[in-house]
Amino acid sequence: MNVKDFYDQIDGDYDDVLERFGDESLVKRFALKFLSDDSFNALEKKINSRDVQEKFRAAHTFKGVCANLGFSRLFNYSSELTELFRAGRTDGETELFEKLRNQYALTVDSLKNLQLD
Repeated sequence: MNVKDFYDQIDGDYDDVLERFGDESLVKRFALKFLSDDSFNALEKKINSRDVQEKFRAAHTFKGVCANLGFSRLFNYSSELTELFRAGRTDGETELFEKLRNQYALTVDSLKNLQLD
């Protein structure tokens, strides 16, 4: 799988990230670093917390990582969570986090295929 195919598979914004990074090899290199990024795990731990501010910070951090890499669908779900927590709310958090978790799994699996190339 090439980098463009990877972005298509995860519903990412390849053109935007390529424009910002300037080179496809850099896009691939930084996308693969996502596999070792701990921000999703930190968010997952905070989801079980009662502290909405901690949840907000974790969701906001993950959202930033996704935005920088052009992972659009992950960005959108994490953005929704961020805004939910920013408002001090948690209603619907379980369902939204499940969508995020599923998209995260797809992204990680797709990255592992990209890594093999």
